[in-house]
Amino acid sequence: MVSLKLLSHLKGLPRFDRRNISLSSWRKGVKDLPVKNKIKFNVGGVQAETRESAVMEILNFMETEEGKRKMALWAGWGGTIILGTGAWLYHLYCQELVVHEYCLEKDKARLNIMSVFSSEFESDPSISKLSAMCRVRSGVALEQFDRLTLFESELLDPLTNGSLSTSSGAIIGMPGYMFRDEDKDLELNNLVIKTNYNRWFKGFKIPEDISQEDAQELKDSLSFTKEEKNFIMSFCMAKANSWSALANTVAIPLTYFFAYNFGHALNKRLQLFSRPRIFRVGFIGWLSCAYLVLYISWYNFGNLEFDSSVYKDICKTKEQIDSGLSYYNRLLRRNVILRRVIGKEMDYYIQESGEYVPMIYQMPDACDISAKIKLLNFMKKAKEEELEELKEE
Repeated sequence: MVSLKLLSHLKGLPRFDRRNISLSSWRKGVKDLPVKNKIKFNVGGVQAETRESAVMEILNFMETEEGKRKMALWAGWGGTIILGTGAWLYHLYCQELVVHEYCLEKDKARLNIMSVFSSEFESDPSISKLSAMCRVRSGVALEQFDRLTLFESELLDPLTNGSLSTSSGAIIGMPGYMFRDEDKDLELNNLVIKTNYNRWFKGFKIPEDISQEDAQELKDSLSFTKEEKNFIMSFCMAKANSWSALANTVAIPLTYFFAYNFGHALNKRLQLFSRPRIFRVGFIGWLSCAYLVLYISWYNFGNLEFDSSVYKDICKTKEQIDSGLSYYNRLLRRNVILRRVIGKEMDYYIQESGEYVPMIYQMPDACDISAKIKLLNFMKKAKEEELEELKEE
């Protein structure tokens, strides 16, 4: 009887399957382990499926013909569409959002950024008065002038974005000290110094212990003549009326599209998929850097070429060229004074010569203030030679 009871208890214990070494009675109750450390028990041994194996499967799939087609679809066309959409939103469509990021804090409430309805943002009257005086000189038609939004910017220098050739129009942001009336004295206590966009940095304030000599010199450098104001406003309006924004919108997706297709064609021609992966990665990395340098060169020198054409459109006389030279020389003198007055913190933004510290994507030969002065001097020399030839005739 005792032996029969023992045998009946042993029959109720879990049974082992020799083929897969798993508990057959618990097989349905056990849940799968996490994906990052999933274990399979096979006849050949234990196989661990980790994230590394998943990555290797993706890389091996990319070497197949089907993987190449899907990569061309998603990475090639998908990347081009994403970059093109982003460039279109920034350069052409989302002008209210750009105004919101660059305008003063008191003006942000006038913009309906989170609403589907357009904002009833009216241009600043003082800037509008100046722009109306420069409309003919900049070549902006009346119907295009209605699509121009002018606002007071928090930056130290004017900014332009958008295109008057599109329904979204264009924007021009002017610093408050630049378009003030000449009979009003500049209050340095309210002046905020901010050289470039930074959402979390509110700018520098002029020190309260500034000397009278530095204060007067700073006020002189921030006081622009009528001709200088007309020059910079005409330049901004003419640039908004040019093809600059459209060209910058197309440049990014086109560069990426040609870079991807050129790399894909070379991969196929040189049969790099049959070579070790390190060679393909190195080759594609070198090719990507080359196209990145190509785009940065276009961004700098291409926009400088657009600026050159704008200068030619708004500077028809020698006096107009002189007003542009006077404007840029005043900027250099202003920056030198600000660097001296504010202190070491300004060394990160302004060089000793008065030039701005270039961003990582900027080339000094194209973006420096001295490059624009050099361009205007070249135009001035050509204009003087033209006048001399007319006198001789």
